[in-house]
Amino acid sequence: MPAEKLVELLIPYWQEAGYQVDLEGDRAWLEQLAALIGPSLTRLTDAAKESHLLFGESVEYTDDAIAQLKLAGVKELIQAVLEAISRNLDEAEAKAIIDRVMKAQNVKKGLIMKSLRAALMGALQGPDLIQSWLLLNQKGWDKSRLLRSLAQI
Repeated sequence: MPAEKLVELLIPYWQEAGYQVDLEGDRAWLEQLAALIGPSLTRLTDAAKESHLLFGESVEYTDDAIAQLKLAGVKELIQAVLEAISRNLDEAEAKAIIDRVMKAQNVKKGLIMKSLRAALMGALQGPDLIQSWLLLNQKGWDKSRLLRSLAQI
């Protein structure tokens, strides 16, 4: 189903879950979110659960995410990503940031990806990391989540 149509069906579930949605101002963002979670939905009622990690300036951290954030060197990775982030991040730039940090810190890509997921999403599993990061960036929530994750370390 096209995201433009799916978003209309999902809005009532997001509203019922208490997510703040601006139907006019957030329309493009909501359509991107619908496109991201759409393939993983079994039922429309799953929408709130599938997208809960993408609503809000902060997120609760699972025990696994906290353990990931406390690994040696992760604090430096997150700080390096924070310094590189710009507003209006696109997919190519997000991937370039990951590559630059990976090379500068001399770590494997998996460590950065897992640590970013923990910091941005509060969990080690969820929707596509890069697309999730781009959605959070549009709201300005990526930086606040990364900063908050540093407090967990």
